[in-house]
Amino acid sequence: MRDCCYETLLPTSVEMIYLSESSAILPPCFKEALLNPSLKIPSLDHEDKNYRPISNLCFVSKAIEKVVKLNLNQHFAVSDFLVQFQLAY
Repeated sequence: MRDCCYETLLPTSVEMIYLSESSAILPPCFKEALLNPSLKIPSLDHEDKNYRPISNLCFVSKAIEKVVKLNLNQHFAVSDFLVQFQLAY
């Protein structure tokens, strides 16, 4: 059953990632996130305003981000843009 999903979804996902990267455009629907408020400290009272937002992006958005990061790191390494002993910033 799982193999069926891979055969269907993988080529489509790869094509979406490729098109997004080659056009340098991330479609607006991939920029939307679900925001869930979460208490900073679970033992606090729910009436307090000590919440932090947790955003859940869609899978394709995260996959595109990872591919772009890997390609940029590879490009920087090949082009010798990375400083070997850089410690911050």
